[in-house]
Amino acid sequence: MLIFAFLASLVTPPMISLLLPGHFNEIGEPGQLGLAMSAFAIGALAGSALFALLAARSRRVTFVTGMAAMTAGIWLFAQLQGFWIVAAGMLVMGLGSGLFGPIWNVYVAEQVPADVRGRVLGWLNMSGLVAGPMGLGLMSVVLVGGDLGLGAVVMGIGWTAVAAYAVLSPGARALTEPVPHSAGVNG
Repeated sequence: MLIFAFLASLVTPPMISLLLPGHFNEIGEPGQLGLAMSAFAIGALAGSALFALLAARSRRVTFVTGMAAMTAGIWLFAQLQGFWIVAAGMLVMGLGSGLFGPIWNVYVAEQVPADVRGRVLGWLNMSGLVAGPMGLGLMSVVLVGGDLGLGAVVMGIGWTAVAAYAVLSPGARALTEPVPHSAGVNG
């Protein structure tokens, strides 16, 4: 869980802070940035609503579907073509994020004992705070040697690797399997 949080935080901040604004500045439409970010938010709301419906049946299917949607959305975004394709990518990414995002909170509530929950959440937050600037620095190096298109492809490859790790790692199975009702909730 900690490794996935770190890797996801390494890949996503460069998209939001560098690639997305850079793309809209490059095409002369900086005002479209807010609309593209809104598309992500709408997707996340829809994904969260779907999570409420689907996760009761299978968290694993919900998680894998969310990771697949996030990956597909990133590759749509990575084309960096105008507004509509980028916004569609952001919408699909939001949908994926809304599907797999709540699983973290449910996992922590069910699996992490109350007496260490604060430390676990602290480590998860710290990993994101460390990885975000690292990702921005790495993307800056890529952009110095290339253009936004190269940066978007690097981000797509990076996220695809993160998603594959998240879906195939043994920890993902524990993350997506509910606690048996007889075991109860820790805490």
